Amino acid sequence: MADNKTANEGAKSSFDVNKLVGQVKSDKFLMAVVVGAAALLVGLFLPWVSVDTELFKSSANGFDADGGIILVLLAATVAGSLNLVEKQRRNLLLGAGATSVLALIIVLTDWPDTSLGFGVVNTGLGFYLSLIAAGVMTAGVAMMLKREFKK
Repeated sequence: MADNKTANEGAKSSFDVNKLVGQVKSDKFLMAVVVGAAALLVGLFLPWVSVDTELFKSSANGFDADGGIILVLLAATVAGSLNLVEKQRRNLLLGAGATSVLALIIVLTDWPDTSLGFGVVNTGLGFYLSLIAAGVMTAGVAMMLKREFKK
């Protein structure tokens, strides 16, 4: 039992949530990455496209497209943007930049086709939110990279 208590204390001291929250609050570019990632996550759950015909109504969200891949990419972007490993800072930011650009490209290539020729097909709020959020996330990482390479 004493060993578990010691192990838990060691785990608490190696990862400080308050320090992480403070880091996000103090860096406007990191805040853009985190807010963009959160908005992108919400956008994946909202409708990306809806179809309304005389026979049926249907909608699809981001997970019906490539949402799983985008989810992994946004997690990698946020993880790479956080200053958790100081020695690998530039490499992690470059990786975050690559994953955020890739997420933006995937959202763009999943643009709903509204020209099906039957019924009414609308692009949903979730797609637009995801597109804007991926852009904000990418811009945040780009500004972090610019700042890092000016040093």
